Amino acid sequence: MRVSIVGRLGLGLVLALGLVGASCSDDSPEKTTTTASTDASTTTTTISDQEFDELADGFVGEVQAAAGDLCALVEAATVQFDTAAANPHQMRRTVEMQTTVMEALASTEPVDDTNAERLRVAAARLAEAAERAGYSPEFLGSDEATEVLMGTEFQEALAVYAGRAKEECAPRVEG
Repeated sequence: MRVSIVGRLGLGLVLALGLVGASCSDDSPEKTTTTASTDASTTTTTISDQEFDELADGFVGEVQAAAGDLCALVEAATVQFDTAAANPHQMRRTVEMQTTVMEALASTEPVDDTNAERLRVAAARLAEAAERAGYSPEFLGSDEATEVLMGTEFQEALAVYAGRAKEECAPRVEG
């Protein structure tokens, strides 16, 4: 199974940082669905709550360990889950992963109180909205989630962090 937070789980957050997903895999056979479009085909794997928790726990642990260090956080948060939250438990964990990244990202730039606060506010709003929605598996596609994640202040704050990441964390080419 390939696992990635870009796309369904990471939504605008990781994509806004311009990060390329890394992946891990195992050989577990899982239930899959394939959705074809004119541009590409996407396969989403549904996994058990226990497997989802293991992925979420590992991700949250790595992100929390990287908090305060932008480049380490970029590396820790650049994973891709080809699984979508299939039930309220998994959506709660998905939102936890997103808010953990937002809060860790805010901790990397204490001198920029405005943008750090924008990330913290967005994290709180996302968590509250998900709870009000009963952690529906469709929550991240909802108008309320989109309003939080695509809001001007949140996107502006992400742009600042993306600029820092590009400047501070991009591999340097010598020559």
